Order: sequence, then structure tokens, then C-alpha cells
Amino acid sequence: MNKITAVVVLYQEKISDLPSLAVLEKLTSQKNFQLIFYDNSPQPQENPFAADQVLYHHDQRNLGIATAYNYAWHQAQQFGANALLLLDDDTALTEDFFDTIASVVIEPTTGAIVPQIVAGGQQISPVFADVYINRASQFPTPGSCQRHVMAINSGSLIPLALLENIGGFNEDFPLDFLDHWLFWKIFQQGYTVEILDSQLQHQLSVLNYSQVSNQRYQSILTAEANYYQHYQQELLPNHKKQLLKRLVKQFIKVKNRKIWRQTLAAFKNLTGGST
Repeated sequence: MNKITAVVVLYQEKISDLPSLAVLEKLTSQKNFQLIFYDNSPQPQENPFAADQVLYHHDQRNLGIATAYNYAWHQAQQFGANALLLLDDDTALTEDFFDTIASVVIEPTTGAIVPQIVAGGQQISPVFADVYINRASQFPTPGSCQRHVMAINSGSLIPLALLENIGGFNEDFPLDFLDHWLFWKIFQQGYTVEILDSQLQHQLSVLNYSQVSNQRYQSILTAEANYYQHYQQELLPNHKKQLLKRLVKQFIKVKNRKIWRQTLAAFKNLTGGST
């Protein structure tokens, strides 16, 4: 039986409004699970659970998820857990999923154990990542995978042995592309990714240029550039082409004119100013 610390990162979301609250509440009675709510909201909230293994941590600095995950990692060490479960507030959890990860065998070569994530009736994660991820990407089947794959953070069970080996989560990716970096690191270190038969429903967050702030979009561009310049460098030419395609679409369709100018600046930075 695995001993697991699960972390849910919140931002301006009440714990009592979480869609999977009932499932999480049942976990609080199981001594092999620790549950952490890491709240990046401006104001703190009350922890609705009285169980000793349910922790609430408020951090108004809102430094993103990497800081929250590293906090949870250290708490997991103190709890004596052997794995850390990453959860988003918009992933629909099931009791069957928790039963599966509680009993799954974590081998010394295991870098992550991930479910299949479905949104809008289609699988979105995990996905093969040794080629540039786009709408034509393909998905691995359940089982042990030695090929480079990327999975979204939510639902990923990460062995503490892996985190100790890589030094935790890279805070150079406070929010965006942290999952890309993590699974790239898992592959680079020679670990396998175990893909479960389990499926979880996820509310896909699609980037809406009419709603995203210029600051938020710049954060995404910075994370993309950091990843392809310093980590999966062989895909940098693909990323430059993708930026150029994105730029053209934004110029035609997006009313916020600063968006396409931000993309143009990012493209120029990656190409030395040439077009």
C-alpha cells in the first residue's frame, strides 16, 4: 500500500466549491493519504477538514505551482510518503482512481504514474513528446512507456525517490511548461512513465486571447522560450515555426493588437531579430 501526499493548488477558489470535494473528503479518513491545500489567493480561507493529515497553507505571494509543489514535496517527506500526487481543482476525481494509485507498484525505475486525461470526449494527456506537441500529436497506450511522453500535472503521481534525484520542481517554470520540464527530466534520467487504464475528466483550459491578460500571455511566451532554448533544444526550430503560424492567426483574428506584437517580439528574440 502506497503512502501518498496529494496537493491541490488553489487560486481564488473556495475549498467548499471544489467539484471533487466529496471524494477528497473520503480520503481524509485514510491514514495512508495526506492532503494539502496550497492557496495562492490574496485572502486566506478556513480549512473545512479537522483531520490531522489535512494541511492548509496560504501564500498570498502567488508564486505559481512550482513553489506549491516543492512545499508539498517537503511535507510529504515529513509525512513519510513514497509518492506525491499533483491535482488541479478542475479535474474530476474518482474513488476508483485513488484505489488504483494506492495499490500500484512503484518500481525503482518509475518516474511517474499517470492516468489518461480526457476533455470534451477526447484524450489530451499523456502525449508523445519526442516530437513537437500540436493538434496532430499521438497518445501512448496504457502500460510502461520508455519513450519520451508528457502528461499534464493534474493526476500525475510522482515518486519521492524521483524528486530527490532531480532536486524537486524547477521554479524557473513557476506555472507554464512545468509539466513539459518535469517529464523531459524524467526521460533524460532514464525513468519510465507508467500509464494507467484509469481515465479522469478534466476541464480543458483553452487560451482565450479575448480574456487572457497581456501579462499572462507574456508569462506563457517566456516559459515556452525558456524550455525550447535550454531543455528540449532539438525542437526549437519547430517552436519558431509554430510562433510564426500563431502570429499570423493572431494578426487576423485577435482584437487585442498587443497580443500579436508580443508573439512577434518573442519570435524575433528566438531568431536574433530576423524574419
